[in-house]
Amino acid sequence: MQSMNEIHPSSVQSEPLPIDTRLVYFGQMPTPTHESKKSSFLPEWLKFALAVLVPLFAAGWIVLTTHVPAMIDSRTKEMYGDISSLKTDMGNVKGNVERIDKTVTGMMKQLLDAELGSLKGIKKQSAKVVRDRLQFIAGLLRNARQAGILADPTLVAEAGKDALELTKNPGVQNAAWNAIQQLLDYRSYFNSRQIPSTSQAKLVPNPSEFRVRYKDRPIPGVAYSRITLYFVPEWVPASEGAIFTDIGKETQGTTPITPRYFLLDAPGREVMLDGEHLRNVIVRHAKIVYSGGPVVLENVYFVNCSFAIYKNKDGNELTGSILQSAGTTFKPS
Repeated sequence: MQSMNEIHPSSVQSEPLPIDTRLVYFGQMPTPTHESKKSSFLPEWLKFALAVLVPLFAAGWIVLTTHVPAMIDSRTKEMYGDISSLKTDMGNVKGNVERIDKTVTGMMKQLLDAELGSLKGIKKQSAKVVRDRLQFIAGLLRNARQAGILADPTLVAEAGKDALELTKNPGVQNAAWNAIQQLLDYRSYFNSRQIPSTSQAKLVPNPSEFRVRYKDRPIPGVAYSRITLYFVPEWVPASEGAIFTDIGKETQGTTPITPRYFLLDAPGREVMLDGEHLRNVIVRHAKIVYSGGPVVLENVYFVNCSFAIYKNKDGNELTGSILQSAGTTFKPS
């Protein structure tokens, strides 16, 4: 008789085992979940990304370290060649421009010389022809000064005489004076190339020690003006040196020797000549005013100056003297 607690194997009905239980029986024991995470810590998407990107980065590095420098070097050489070619082309253009400029300058000088020479004997022409010629010459002188074209100084002096002669004709008087004004400005412009050297000029520390007494004033309507006196450091006896003072006060100096030259720089200032005695003086950037009074000029250079010279006998004589040479010597007759 069987016990109630005994169960016969044949009497136990077998039930299907769960899937994981069957794996225990028929396969390997599965790895615990926490151990699987330890052996595979990178997500699948990252593994795929690395598999794609690492070769790309490697290829890019090879390109950057080999191909790109070679390409840059090649392009640099090409650019250098282009720049060299451009420099050559620019040099050729510059040479052509210089040749053209030289040609134009030469032609303009020839025209200026011819026009200045044409004033001789022009008074026989009609007043209209004379006026037109004088106006053309005045404009030509203005343009030549701006372009730095130097005419024959002898022709400038002769043209001045001819123009002064034409001022006696009321029909062309105004045009003649305008041409004379342009001739004076032009003469003063190229005097800068014919003056004594002033590269070593120094500021006069105490003008009262020398024979210096000039009359000046600001040009009306000019915003900026100044006047500065320099001396060229070449010392000579007072009887031979520079003077810029009133007539009759030439001996009022305190030194037995004086500079050979004074340089008076006076932009924006009028410098009056009436009553003055100047010797070995360079006047620069000033407006020169002369009304026809007593004046003594000995070897005086007017450089880049303008002029307000009265239209009278002494004024005409001074005009002719200034146009005659770079260093003006003049005393009214």
